[in-house]
Amino acid sequence: MVLAWVTARGNRRTSWRHFSDALAADMADTQGGTTSEGIHLGAMAGTIDLLQRCYPGLQTRGALLAFDPVLPTGIAGLRLALTYRGHRLAVRISHDEITIASAPCQAEPITVMLAGNQMTLRPGTRVRQALPGAGTGRPAQRRPGRIPVAAVTDPVCGMLISESAAAASTTRQGVTYHFCSRTCRELFRANPSRYLPVSG
Repeated sequence: MVLAWVTARGNRRTSWRHFSDALAADMADTQGGTTSEGIHLGAMAGTIDLLQRCYPGLQTRGALLAFDPVLPTGIAGLRLALTYRGHRLAVRISHDEITIASAPCQAEPITVMLAGNQMTLRPGTRVRQALPGAGTGRPAQRRPGRIPVAAVTDPVCGMLISESAAAASTTRQGVTYHFCSRTCRELFRANPSRYLPVSG
């Protein structure tokens, strides 16, 4: 699961392969008959997390709901149903665009950021954003300069997170690293050299 997440933005084909391998562990019982004893709950939850947060690039940054999708080559599109600040949201993502529709309700408008562009979403309306690479037949690529200054990268899973909203952090040799979860922090602490670039 970690490899599927880490490679999601740099090598979609590899990410999809690791994602498929994780699913197959239980669905195809590739580990020699262990599924009959019970599914690998952590791995299955991880595959759902990849679909809900990693591939859509879903983050919350204070009062901002952000999406920066990069779908793997193995899927043509993704649909999500979310509830956020009283809004019932229908999210549709393809390799070309992302659309978010809010069902009619009494909630206040929300601010969303789609592929780096900030916009307001009111109840009963929808917003749409073309993705980089749209219409070219190539998967979307992250454009340089679109990452907010306050965003940092979790060195373990590669997720972009708000520094102020990081779930955990640790300091090594005078440098502070921020993480999306305590699990990522503990993986880092156990073997930091695995996740840090080689110097020299």
